[in-house]
Formats: sequence, C-alpha cells, structure tokens
Amino acid sequence: MKIVTFTSSPRSESNSSILAEYVVKEALINNSSATVTTINLSNLNIPYCKACFKCHNEIKGKCFESEKFNELSAVIFESDILVFASPIYFFDISGQMKVFLDHWNAISEQPLLDKLKNKKAVLVFTYYDTNIEDSGVMNAIRTFQDAFRFIGIDYVGSVFTAISSTESLEEDYPTIVKQAIELGKKI
Repeated sequence: MKIVTFTSSPRSESNSSILAEYVVKEALINNSSATVTTINLSNLNIPYCKACFKCHNEIKGKCFESEKFNELSAVIFESDILVFASPIYFFDISGQMKVFLDHWNAISEQPLLDKLKNKKAVLVFTYYDTNIEDSGVMNAIRTFQDAFRFIGIDYVGSVFTAISSTESLEEDYPTIVKQAIELGKKI
C-alpha cells in the first residue's frame, strides 16, 4: 500500500500537517508494509491552471504549463491512499492546495480516470474560527467530495478542528487526535 500525503501550509510544523501525521501513523500500524510519501505543495512552484485545455487536446493527460504537476500526477497514479491536509484560509482550502487541485483537470479524462478510480482519500483541515459554519471547512470538504465523486475516488472521511498556531494538538485537543487515529484505522 502506497500512501501519499499532500500538505499545503507554508508553516513547516503546521497543525494540519501534524494532524495528517496521526492519520498516516495509524495507517502504518495497521499495514507495516505500507510506504508513505509526504509532499508539501507550498514548497513547489506550481503555476495556476490557465484552462488552456492543451492537456485534453494536444498532450493528453499532461499539463502544458507545469512539469511539476506532471511529476506529481505520476505519484498520484502510483498511490493507493491520498491524504490531503490544508489549513482553511478565507473560507476554503489554501491557495497552494487549490492550484494543485485545479491541475487535476489534466488527468480527468479517460483512460486516466480509470487509473484514479477506487483510490481512497482522507481530508485533514485546521482553521481558526471556532464556529464550524463560519470557518469555511464545510466548503473545503465539499470541494473535495465533488471532485472525488466525479473522479471515482473513495472518500474515507475527514478530521478537522479549530486551532490557533499557538495551541498544541496533543495537549489542547486530545479528542481530535483520537479522531485522526480512528480515521487512520479506516485506511
């Protein structure tokens, strides 16, 4: 089993990345032969999608603008489990995650869709607002759910919490850590 975690916070020890680690560590306990690759999207230079559709018309399945995304798509195709971890910025996923997700347009046609079907995906989000309705986390979940439904990816579940950058997941949010561990057991 190959697990790929895509994080998108520009902070090196971000809460969303730490929470994703709990999910993945538990998955590793349940499958000792699994491998894990973690990719921080904010460290990559992925240009935004220009909707040129060359990926559909000229160079099928490849992004004309981003060789980096083409490298990442190979990692996606080789994986079994996809973990997406993002802070919520202004009512949705981070810009880095959105740019990455927009490039999935390049791999959203047959026969490539068949290579994505039945992969499993997990979502991990952290945000600052304590009111879930005002945080944007529901927008983020919906963004991925819609994409997964179209692509045919099996959405396993999500874990999310309101937390500030000065708080500790382990000390201040043990219930959320337990939820992350339970989610890891499902993959």
